Order: sequence, then structure tokens, then C-alpha cells
Amino acid sequence: MNFKNNSRNFSLVALLATLISSCAKPAATQLATQPTSVEMPSTATAVSPMSGGVSYLEAGIRYSDAPGDMEVGVLDVVAFQAMVDESTESVEIRFQMRDVPPTAPLDLTTDLSEYLWVVFIYLNPATTTEVPGDNYFAVNTSAGAHPVFTTPGGSSATPGGMITIPINQLFENKSVYNSTGRSIGSLNVVADPNLDTITMTGQVPGITSSAGFGFTTSYLDILTDRHDNFVASPIGKPPSPTPSTSPSTEARDLVPASLVRAYPGPRHFEGDILTFEIQNNNGIPETEQTVRMQLDDGEPVEVTGTWSFFNEIIIPLAFDTKGLTGTHTLHFTTSDGNINEYYSFEVLPASERPAQEADATWLTLETPCCVLHYVSGTPAERDIDFIAEHFQKGADDFSEIMRAEITSKLDVYLIDRIWGNGGFGGGGQIVASYTDRYYGPTIDGAGLQTLARHELSHAAGIGIDKAGDGLDFNYEGLAVYVAGGHYKPEPLAKRGAAMFDLGYFPSRDQQFFGQHELDYLYPAVILTYIADTYGSDAVWDFLDADDDVPDDILVPLDEAVQKTFAIPYSQFREEFRAWLEKNEPGEQLEDLRLTIELQDLRRQYQDIYAPPPFIIFGAVKETILNPDLLPVIVREADSPGNVAFELIVVNAQKAIVDGNYPLAEEFIGIMESILDTGTFANPRARDYLDISHLLMGEGYNVDELIFTDDSHAQAQVVKDVFELQTIQLQKLSGKWEIGR
Repeated sequence: MNFKNNSRNFSLVALLATLISSCAKPAATQLATQPTSVEMPSTATAVSPMSGGVSYLEAGIRYSDAPGDMEVGVLDVVAFQAMVDESTESVEIRFQMRDVPPTAPLDLTTDLSEYLWVVFIYLNPATTTEVPGDNYFAVNTSAGAHPVFTTPGGSSATPGGMITIPINQLFENKSVYNSTGRSIGSLNVVADPNLDTITMTGQVPGITSSAGFGFTTSYLDILTDRHDNFVASPIGKPPSPTPSTSPSTEARDLVPASLVRAYPGPRHFEGDILTFEIQNNNGIPETEQTVRMQLDDGEPVEVTGTWSFFNEIIIPLAFDTKGLTGTHTLHFTTSDGNINEYYSFEVLPASERPAQEADATWLTLETPCCVLHYVSGTPAERDIDFIAEHFQKGADDFSEIMRAEITSKLDVYLIDRIWGNGGFGGGGQIVASYTDRYYGPTIDGAGLQTLARHELSHAAGIGIDKAGDGLDFNYEGLAVYVAGGHYKPEPLAKRGAAMFDLGYFPSRDQQFFGQHELDYLYPAVILTYIADTYGSDAVWDFLDADDDVPDDILVPLDEAVQKTFAIPYSQFREEFRAWLEKNEPGEQLEDLRLTIELQDLRRQYQDIYAPPPFIIFGAVKETILNPDLLPVIVREADSPGNVAFELIVVNAQKAIVDGNYPLAEEFIGIMESILDTGTFANPRARDYLDISHLLMGEGYNVDELIFTDDSHAQAQVVKDVFELQTIQLQKLSGKWEIGR
């Protein structure tokens, strides 16, 4: 077994044997370096009420577990449920804990595994007699080697102290293992403090709904919890289970991305040349590393990857699927042990490749401001005149605000997939998402103009005239200020008042809240305050406060304020605060509150279920214009579950723009329920999913879905990208049908 990402790991095998053979508190044991693979001792068997098997929990049933038998709330299980999806060989484990706090303490003095969760998986409980069974999920955190203590610039504390970290940073080491302790796949782990749940998702080869499960948790090898309820492993026919609640057989409607992301994907077709992005926190950005890649049982080959500051290693164009079809597994390793991941995938026949991709090529259109690059057969080609009009309007507004001309045309690349919040820009280039069913935050023509002004501020490189290195200031605020809003036209003074009334006002030395919308809004509001108080010219005087020769040193904010306004920074902050308090937020209070909630949920969905390809970030021309990478920007996750969730996001964002805040709140609640469970159990969510299945089964791409009442809906769909259609739907006898 190899708990990667940790140079000092405890002997999990011995610990499991101790935990399972007794409920007594064992003595603490020291960490030991782990071998790559170890055998589980045959004596480490679970306590069973019958001979000839192990105690286990059945799939699809929610079992209760006595609270209070573990002092640490995040390790004290009060309910357990395992969900199996045989079609994808995936398992989702849902732990209901006594308490999942937003943060958790780490003890700096220990070299023990401080937190441990293990789930045992028995493919055939009738014949399995040993722990950990055929496979197991394992998650642990060791304070002494946690990245928060070993990363430059990370947290620190005095010896013998404690440090607090966000709960989802607690899952430092996580993987799916076979019975010998060998890692066979990645494990996704998400904690939800609002629901007190921990959800684990991974793939287990050969898993079926008849599999059995068990679990144990541990704190510092001293405190333990394991399942109270069980079904006895039978000699013959299994007995009927006696669960605490009714069983649920609902499979996941959304499948999380693994730690290994392959692009183009998630569907692969014969002839694709795959780029891999492997999530890991231990790499050094901008450094190359050799990765060994092994297909099935073949000989490993060496490929070169580059670490990015997105905490992943990117291996471009590493695997050619020409001549390959069917299901396969790739194993990725590095000599230092940082990477040890598996990627199981299916290659579909080339004949099933979407026609749009087969004929795709880059086209261009020049406007006074820009060269628009777009792909044939995409929504951008259909709407290129609309896009050109609004981008030019955004560029004209930008030049007027900045009091400068864009002297050279900017390259704008329109991609047919969502990337982050809708695009990125820099160095005279802009990448912008433009898709049907666009679920990014910039909506319609006004949103497109806002996006254009925002990204132009990054790409154009005008407006800051002095030769210095600039201020210690978040220049995303300048982009929002110039754009007149973040995602749409927004009254920034009122929005700043809303920010303040919602309790967001940073300390003297703080510029960031750790929340995207607030981190962009706060510096934009500072510039709005300066313009309102000192005049718009003062904004540029403030931003140009560094007039030294370049020396790689940013001017501190307090020095820039003193130099520009001749007052101490403390006085500036107090007057800024008074200005915020004076302004009335009006409807921006609800708008901002709901925008924060909605966009956090949208990004959570993207991170888990539809992550963007980071290979195109930065070196745009070298990646996007490469013909082998063209499918990467037109193919994304598009299962009925993905489509249904994205349609809900679209309608939630429109509700906020329209000022229908109660409806937006309703949609946000639906999104939360889906992300909490990975299923569409909410009745309205189920309607979205059922209609997505129906329309996609007819060959349509669903662009928009509006419900007129509980049994009638209207969808805007696309079959031929150049022809939008409207379809009426009706629910009859509980089933959605297309109106005839």
C-alpha cells in the first residue's frame, strides 16, 4: 500500500487489523514508511455473528449507527449508505456524521495518522472471510507531513500547538485499494458542513449491487468507530436485511471526474490524441517531470509532464488512440511517488465521433478592435455577427473609459465549452466561452459586452502608464471597475454597500476574502469610492503611484494612498468605510447574496463534474490552434445529468438578472440538493432530468428549458447548430412527452 503525498506514513495494515479485531482503544503507534504493496494479515477478521463470513452492510440501504461512540464528531458515524452503479462500476459512500465543521484542527506535535476513514468492500460477501475484503477506500491525514506545513508560505504554528484548516483540506491522502494494499484508482471525497455529510466516490472493477460493505474510523490510532448494524454473511441464501430506513436504489445521475482528467473528454473516440491532467498538490509549478504511463498489462513508456499552479501535472498529447477501441486502463507513476494514479476509460469507434468535430476548422472575422477566431459548425459561427457587434461595443466603451485607443487588434478565441467563469485574457489575447446552453455567469448581449470590457482590461495592456511594477493591489478590481460590473452592468457603489451590509469588510492588511465574487468586487469598490470622492482622474493617479524603475517590488497599498491622497491609510479606510455605510444597497443586497451562493455552487459543479482543460490557459496560440487539440475546446461533459443541472443554473442566473430573487433562491436550493447527493431527487430537479433524457434521446441539444406550470414546459433545442427550434412538452400520467 502506498499512501502517496506523505513521506512519513503509518502502517495502515497493522492499524486496520487492530481496529477490526477489537473495539478497545489501542496504544498509539508511530508512523512508518510504507512499502508499495503489502499483504493484509489473514488474522485481521471482522467480528461476525455467524461463522463462514464477515459482517457487512448491503448496498442501497441507509443504516443508522449509534452516535457518541467516537469523541471526534467528524469521525462519529450516525448513518451509512453505499450506492452502486453497475454500468460505470462506481461506488458512492455517504457518511452522515455527528458533526462536520467548516474547519478542523491539526495537531503539530504528532507523527500519527490523526484522522482516518476506511470503507471495506466485499464483492461476494458469501465467500469473503478476510478484512479488508476485495477492495477498500481509505482516507487519512497526518499532521506532521500535511502540505499546509510543508508548502512555502503555508501556515505555521508554535511547536506543540494546533492549526485550523478548511474541512475539505483534511482529506490529504485518499485512494481506492485492492486487498493487497495496491492503489487501483482515485477517490473523490467531499465534506458538506451544512448537512454534516462526507461523500466518497470511486470506481471498483467488478462491483455489483450485491456487494457488501463495512467501515471504520480512527483518531490518532486511539479513538475508533465502526458499524453497529450488519447483515450476517451467509452460508447459503442471504437473509432479508433489517435496515433502520427503507432502501434506496437510486444511482448517481452525475458522475464525478477522477483525479486523472483526459481531454478531449469525457467521451473518447478512436483517433483522439489524449492530453492528461492529474490532480496533485505536491508538484512545483513550471517544472517538468517524467511520468511513466502503462496501458493495461503492456510495457510502460515515459512521457513528459509540466506542473501547473492549478495543482496538477499536465501531460500534453501523450496517448494516441488510433487503432484502439473498447475498455482500457492507464497507470501513471513518477519516480518520487507523487503520482500513482489509474485511469479507466472506453474508446468508442471513430464512426461515432460527432460530425461537428469531424469537419471542424478555425475561421476568422476581423472587426476594428479584434480578430475573432471561431470554430466551424459551432454556435459561434451561427451567431458571429451578434458576437462581433457586442465585442466591438465593449471595446469602444473600454477605450472611452480608459481614454486610450487599442492600437493593435486583439485576438479573441471563441470556444464551444465553458471555461471557468466564461473566459480569460492577457497578452493581447482573449479566450471566451460561447455555447448553446451557456451556463456561465455573463448572460446575453449585456453580459457579453461586460465580459469583453473585463477581458480587454487584461489583454489590451493600456491605462497604466508609469514604468514601475505597480501596486500591491488586486487588478481584477480594475477589470470589474472598467467593465462596470463583474458579470453584468452593476451599480458598484450600491453593490459595495451590499457587501458591507452582508458583513464583508476586510482587516487592514487583508485584500482577499477567499470567495471569487467578493475578491473581484472589493478592489472595484475601492476604485469606485476613489472616483466618487476624488474624481475619476484620481483612479489613474492612484494606480500609477509606482513611478520607480522596474525593481520587482510592488508599492504597498498604504504608500500608494499616502502618495496619491496625502492621508494615512488608516484615515483612507475609515472614510471608505463611512462611504460604504452611507450608501443604500437597495436590491443589490439580495442580488449579491444570491450571486455568491449561486456562483459558488456553479463552480462546485464544474470542479467535481465538468472541470475545464487547463492546458489551454496561458499559451493560447500554442494549444488552441493545434489541430490535435481542437476537439478539446468543443467537447465537454454532456450526459443528461450534466445538461439538466446546467439548465437549472441558466434559469437561476436569469432569475437574478430579472430581479426574481425568490425564484433564484428556489433554484439554488435545488442545486444544493443535487450537489449534496449527486442525484435529482427533488421533484423539479427530476423534471429537468427526465426532459433532458427525453430530448437528448431524440437527438436534440437542449439550450433552454422553461416550465409554464407543473405539467407544461417549453424547450429551445438544437439538432442542426444553425437551426434553433422550440418544442412544447406535457406531463401525462407522470411522464413527460413531446407535444404533437
